[in-house]
Amino acid sequence: MKKNVSEVVEAVVRIDHTTPTLTLLGENPMSVFYGEVFEEPGYQAEDNFTDDLEVIVTGEIDTNQIGEQKLTYPVQDQAGNKVTKTRTVYVIDKDQPIITLKGGNPLVLEVGTAYEEAGATAEDNVDGDISDQIKITDNIDTSKLGIYQVVYKVEDSSGNQATAIRTIEVVDTIAPEITLNGEEEIIIELGDEYQEAGAQALDNYDGDVSNRIEITGDVDTNRIGTYQITYSVADSSNNTVSITRTIHVTDATPPTDVIFKATSVTTDRVAFTFSAHDLGGIKNYILLRDGEEIALLDGGSTSYTDEELQAGTTYLYELTAVDFSDNASLKVAKEVTTKEKSVVAAPITVEYVDEGGNQLTKVETLTGKIGEVYQTEAKEIEGYELVEMPDNASGEFTEEAQTVTYVYALEEEESILGEPVIVEHVDEEGTELLPPEELIGNIGDSYQTHPSEIAGYELLQNPDNATGEFTDEAQTVIYVYTPIESDVEGTIIIDYVNEAGESIAGRETQTGIVGEVYQTEPKAIEGYQLIDTPDNATGEFTEEPQIVVYVYALMEEEPTLGAPVIVKYMDEAGEELIPSEELTGKLGESYQTEAIEIGGYEVLKTPDNATGEFTSEAQTVIYIYTSVESDVEGTVIIEYVDETGQSIANRETQTGVVGEAYETEPKIIEGYELVETQGNATGEFTEEPQTVTYVYALEEEEPILGAPVTVKYVDEAGEELIPSVVLKGNMGESYQTEAIELGGYDVVQTPDNASGTFTEEAQTVTYVYAPKKVEVPLEGTIMIEYVNEEGQSLVSRETRIGVVGEAYTTEAKAIKGYQLIEIPENATGTFTEEMQTVTYVYTLEKREEPKETEIPELIEIILDEPPVEVFPGITVTVKDTQTIIQLPNDLPAGTLLQVLTAEVKEQKDLKQAGEVYDFLFTFPEEQGDYSGTFILTMGVDEAGDQAALYHYQEAWQRIGGTLSGNTITATVSDFSMYGVFMEEVLETEPPVKEEPEEKEPKQEPKGQETEGKKPAKEPKEEKPAEEEATILPATATNQYNWLIAGIVLMITGSSIWLIRRKRKYKEDHQ
Repeated sequence: MKKNVSEVVEAVVRIDHTTPTLTLLGENPMSVFYGEVFEEPGYQAEDNFTDDLEVIVTGEIDTNQIGEQKLTYPVQDQAGNKVTKTRTVYVIDKDQPIITLKGGNPLVLEVGTAYEEAGATAEDNVDGDISDQIKITDNIDTSKLGIYQVVYKVEDSSGNQATAIRTIEVVDTIAPEITLNGEEEIIIELGDEYQEAGAQALDNYDGDVSNRIEITGDVDTNRIGTYQITYSVADSSNNTVSITRTIHVTDATPPTDVIFKATSVTTDRVAFTFSAHDLGGIKNYILLRDGEEIALLDGGSTSYTDEELQAGTTYLYELTAVDFSDNASLKVAKEVTTKEKSVVAAPITVEYVDEGGNQLTKVETLTGKIGEVYQTEAKEIEGYELVEMPDNASGEFTEEAQTVTYVYALEEEESILGEPVIVEHVDEEGTELLPPEELIGNIGDSYQTHPSEIAGYELLQNPDNATGEFTDEAQTVIYVYTPIESDVEGTIIIDYVNEAGESIAGRETQTGIVGEVYQTEPKAIEGYQLIDTPDNATGEFTEEPQIVVYVYALMEEEPTLGAPVIVKYMDEAGEELIPSEELTGKLGESYQTEAIEIGGYEVLKTPDNATGEFTSEAQTVIYIYTSVESDVEGTVIIEYVDETGQSIANRETQTGVVGEAYETEPKIIEGYELVETQGNATGEFTEEPQTVTYVYALEEEEPILGAPVTVKYVDEAGEELIPSVVLKGNMGESYQTEAIELGGYDVVQTPDNASGTFTEEAQTVTYVYAPKKVEVPLEGTIMIEYVNEEGQSLVSRETRIGVVGEAYTTEAKAIKGYQLIEIPENATGTFTEEMQTVTYVYTLEKREEPKETEIPELIEIILDEPPVEVFPGITVTVKDTQTIIQLPNDLPAGTLLQVLTAEVKEQKDLKQAGEVYDFLFTFPEEQGDYSGTFILTMGVDEAGDQAALYHYQEAWQRIGGTLSGNTITATVSDFSMYGVFMEEVLETEPPVKEEPEEKEPKQEPKGQETEGKKPAKEPKEEKPAEEEATILPATATNQYNWLIAGIVLMITGSSIWLIRRKRKYKEDHQ
């Protein structure tokens, strides 16, 4: 049975009220650059029910538009829940504008020209053309050289700035202009003086640069020619310019002082001498005989002989001198008559003289007839040998006298060795104190001996034969000594001997206390060199005498080069067949020559001197050849020379038929190596001789290591102060050592072998030091004065201080209106303990007589300026000071006055209280010493009542004076240095209580007056200035008065204080 059943359905409805979640990716806000593509970063939307959400972005970003732009992101879920977000995008401009300069950059401007701004353009990617916004600044000054900048700046609407710079260099490229003073081309007569006129130079920038002109070139007015003087100048920019002046030195003056003499007249000839003077020199002499030219002589000729004349005939000779400018002198005439013919010839004198021209034998006279032959011979003269044979030893008799002179020299005698001289040193008993010394020498040579220092002894007797000559008998020189009391002393005997042990220099001795150090040194002995230094050259004194022996060897003399030997190869007619050969060698060395083969010739005569020795005179060796019949032959000469062209081996030749081949080879020459071949070493014979020259150079020897040189630095006891140094080098190389600075020590002995050469023997160089002596250096003083001839100072004296013994140098000053006339001998010197005075003396410069001028009543002098002329009876003031000088009426005319600032050192017991000046009066020379009275007023700075005028004469001397306000006046007569001072109160004096400053009379400042107040002290106007100036201030009285016044014021003040205190006490207790 169907039952009715009902169902209940339950429905659940979910409602969405939640909005979606929207996230913008990327930045927000964000920026994008102008013109770039904008890429939307995206977003992310989520919902709690729906996954498929759609976001529709609205808006657009235009990157070509600057500014803020927005994008909107709306989203809605299915339930209608919405959310919207916005992204802000800023389009920005980051690019700077671009500035383009118009015109050149960099730009070069000539100094002084105007700068014209070419301008610039500016383009911006956003704003476009913004040229009108460019700002231009510069620092250009075209009147001055330098590098300048023009700065261009612009900013776009986004604030992007751009800068451009144009560089401007202001330069000077224009060279100065030179203008010659005087003519550009000048003609000067030979011998006249050339006066340099100079030039001027102006530059567009530097102005007058005449002082920079460099003048080059010389003019020799004693020599004909064309000369150029060049004037060059450069400005500060090194722009250079040159200009040239041409000077022609000409000769328009004919020769002068023509002398024409006939010095010898015979039957057929006349001999003349002649001379002339011309600055340009003599080119020719023209000699006429009877109007016809017989000789055109060179200007260097001084004599001429006219021959083949007729005997007993009169001729008229005329001489004309011609210079190199063809200026001819006046003719000088000389009439000469030849002698009549004679049969008897003039005599011939035969002389025999020594090299000094002294006659050795009787003069001989030969006579004969003209044309006869004469013959003379040398004589044998005892003790002499012939050294010069006369050219006219034989000849013919002539009309003129002749002299034949044979010259002799003393024969050199063989030196004979004398007997030795023995030197002994003995005591009074004859006992030897030192080993005897043996001296040797040739007979006639002198010897000299000396006593020796012998420890514990003194010389008693000096022998008569201490000096003398070597003879053929032995001699003994005996020095006798006597003992003396002293510390135990030792003796060192120093001998200088040759390799045979023979003494070559005087023996020496040293004495010293036993145990002390001694040091000996070798001697420099002419002609000898040291070869052995003994081990005991240094050591200690001992009781026994010690002998130190230095051994020497004879120096090898440098060989003397002899005169060359010329080898000639000639035919019978005297013609050279091949070039001559020159041999060289040292004096005494032998030479050897050989005949050589010459094509087509054979030797006809071999000379006697084909072999021989080189001498001091040149020699010629001549081989004579004769031609032979043969095929035509050629010759090849082969020479072997060094790099200077000197032959080092005998020349060789090869001969052969013309056209045949020849071949040469270099020689092996000991000590030389081949460096060059000149000519064809191989080839064919030709008719003309050919020369092949092999050139050699000396082989370089392998250096040999020398023995070491040890350098030691020791004290006086021989102890090394620092480790020694060992030097090494090759034999013959030089070494150099130096003393070095060692703290606390000074060098006291520098060795003789401080520098030298490395040898095969070891050497020691020893520097000896001693401890430094610390001394306080003494100081000396130099006082320098600059005075006139009367000794009066012209400027302030100066002083210099330096260490005694050190050098000083002083110099004269340039003083306006004066010239230096005397430089002292001690202008330079060394400081000494005593003070020295260096005095430069001046005199007034000469000047024109002054025109008569009106004498002023008042003259103002400027301090430290040159002297000025002052006049009698006038008043002189010193500018910017309070100093006044009233001059006397009898002051000499022409007196000069100079006032100088004086530097005052601190004075004992004196304190400067006012002006101090040096007054320099210069009186005329004819006046001599002038003495007159002057009234001097000077300014006072402080302590007016205690100040006084002082005068300096080696020390400050008190004069006094009358105080008036802030000046002090006194009459003085001796002018030099004056000043205002006050005495300083010594600390030991009892102190004087001073009243408060307001109680003292108040001193008014200079040049000011206070209305209604009188000065603290008024001048006594009723007295004349002269009378007032002579009153000396009562300084002590014034001090006493002030003391009394102070005491009175103290008492009065104390009384007033007590009265007031009592009154106050009563008031307090009423």
